[in-house]
Amino acid sequence: MSIWSSVIQGLNAPLDDDDASLSDSDDDAAHREPWSTEGCVETFINPKAARCRTPAEAIANGSSVLLLEACATDVSCASLRAAASAAARAPEHEAELATGKVRLPTRRLAVAGAADGLFRDVLARLRKAVPALLPALFPGGLGDVVFTSNEPAINVYARGGMFQPHEDGMKLTVLVPLTDGRHASCGGTAFWASNRDRGAPAAALAPPAGSALVFSGDVRHAALRVEDGERVVFVASFSPRAVS
Repeated sequence: MSIWSSVIQGLNAPLDDDDASLSDSDDDAAHREPWSTEGCVETFINPKAARCRTPAEAIANGSSVLLLEACATDVSCASLRAAASAAARAPEHEAELATGKVRLPTRRLAVAGAADGLFRDVLARLRKAVPALLPALFPGGLGDVVFTSNEPAINVYARGGMFQPHEDGMKLTVLVPLTDGRHASCGGTAFWASNRDRGAPAAALAPPAGSALVFSGDVRHAALRVEDGERVVFVASFSPRAVS
């Protein structure tokens, strides 16, 4: 059964009073600062554009990135990380690993169910944190979406591994580090204010394992070089099927 079949009813249900208290309003969008509440932190990557928009609008148009803290437990991260790390070192991935990065579609992993559960939990958290975002990007609901090729996936970065600046080209990207990004040697994710920008990034984020970064597929971003050790990241970029 698809993950969407199991979560669509809950994700498309009406907001209750607690959810509504977190929703965006026009008043909040007037020359505001980055928004934060318990467990959620917004980072402006294009402050001029983000300050005059609500958090949902700023995330949707690529002006800001949202961090959702503690979407997965340490135990869950360790299980997903161990499975992906072992799979990346299988003989069939030897040449790919030598380049510093192996992409593993979750559907081919023994922990596919746990990866789907992680994705489900992030979407549920996102719906509560920024109620206006998913309906704006997916007006027909989440029942029929298309992913970037071979995603959802877990990327394993070895020493020297990185991902050059790029845009995913989908409506939304969810990225969950499964290794602790607070160690400088383990890389992180850099973001640019514009997909035409070739200068220094506007922000570089390296959150703890189990946190989720949520951003528009139009945002230019890159995986920073891993100087030592290993970095393991869950990623899913997706759009409504009709506009993919």
